[in-house]
Amino acid sequence: MLTNNRYHICLLYQEYPPYTAWGGIGSYAALLARSLVERGCKVTVVARSADGAPHFERTSDGVDVYRVGGAVGRRRLLGRTVDRIFRSNEVASIVRTIDRVSPIDVLETGESDLEARALLRDEKYSSRILIQCHGSNAQGQAVRGLFRYLHKLDWVSSLRLETQILRGTSLISVPSRSTNDILIKQGVSSERIRVVPHGVDISRFKPPEIFRADGPLRVGYIGRLEVRKGIDYVWRVIEGLQASTDVHFDLVGMIHPELRADARVRLGRYAKCVSHTERIPHDEMPSFMRRLDVLLLPSRSESFGLTYAEAMATRLLVIAGRGGAGPEIVNHGESGFTVDADDDEKSTVELLRLFAGNRHKFDAIRTAGQLRIVNCFSCDRWVSQKLKLFDELLGKGIALKSR
Repeated sequence: MLTNNRYHICLLYQEYPPYTAWGGIGSYAALLARSLVERGCKVTVVARSADGAPHFERTSDGVDVYRVGGAVGRRRLLGRTVDRIFRSNEVASIVRTIDRVSPIDVLETGESDLEARALLRDEKYSSRILIQCHGSNAQGQAVRGLFRYLHKLDWVSSLRLETQILRGTSLISVPSRSTNDILIKQGVSSERIRVVPHGVDISRFKPPEIFRADGPLRVGYIGRLEVRKGIDYVWRVIEGLQASTDVHFDLVGMIHPELRADARVRLGRYAKCVSHTERIPHDEMPSFMRRLDVLLLPSRSESFGLTYAEAMATRLLVIAGRGGAGPEIVNHGESGFTVDADDDEKSTVELLRLFAGNRHKFDAIRTAGQLRIVNCFSCDRWVSQKLKLFDELLGKGIALKSR
């Protein structure tokens, strides 16, 4: 077996900055690729194509990135399930080409986008694949409208294919106990699952040198504006503050199509205290967070909550959702606060008023949050655990080949 600092790792993630950086998976893939290169690994990424993106590039971090297949807009025409079947074949083709030139030791991919579906059916590759699971299709989405039944059928089909992949994979990595429980409910054997929490690049996500002592309290929301992320709770908090000039909300994320009309009305109504940006470049997110005081992201489901951890590393006061893995990162009342997006918002309204009136009110909690990330969720610790998983996977692969 190769020593881990000589591995050739191929990451199969359709999200990879800067061209396809839609959410946490893109941030995860970029940090993992860069960290593995720093450990001496050769890293290749197969990502989704996008307008203006080169077919191939070698990044300044030393990562080889191939962008293949139809752009994400194709999904709207074909549906998520059919699009992902097409994409898995496109990914398999480029992986086989890469492997012939520079043999790949480990392929890591997510489960929800079915990137490795075609490769898992090929004995030459199946023993080299590690699934990094986020539980996305299992979470589903509530959709209304004329085509809601077709959309639901699409989700069910994707989940069925995902479950087949998970049940047939030798090793699965999950970032939290919450996601571990989702897989077990799907019938995946616990013997195949390893819990490896994500890491945070604390060299980038760090507190500002000087904290602001005046001006409005700046509250950030970072994520898609949708019910699953708790945007309805955030609107109720804004209403509860009665457009106070002491608190300003910075909302960052694409608006879910179903909520677009409502969001535009609300953004117009609260224009004096709410700003909205669809996307902030991946490299600018740390500096954006340093301009905030609070992260309010009351998600109903999070496989890990990387945004929570990055905000805590920046020493923001984090108000996280109790759904999913939020409580595994944020200790309520100690390193931040957790809320249920289906509960009353009054406690959060009062908390923000207290903070706006006294900027040192939660200094101890913010410091505890930062220390928790440094001590428990460092990038170095995370990558070391990932490399051990790769070692384990290749050990399994050799055993399978010898049978």
